[in-house]
Amino acid sequence: MPPLLQKVTYLNPMRYFMSIIRDIFQKGAAARHLLQDVIPLAGFGLLIFVFSVLKFQKRAA
Repeated sequence: MPPLLQKVTYLNPMRYFMSIIRDIFQKGAAARHLLQDVIPLAGFGLLIFVFSVLKFQKRAA
């Protein structure tokens, strides 16, 4: 894959999810080794949650 597209994949939450699943099934990785993928995934979730709350407040008002 071209280097530019590799950089773009960092914006896709599925990249982190698949990395977590692969590490668990293939390596039996411990939780502390998964943090490098869990933290960005949690960040995406938090960002979407905040955006949704703000969007809902505008509709409810």
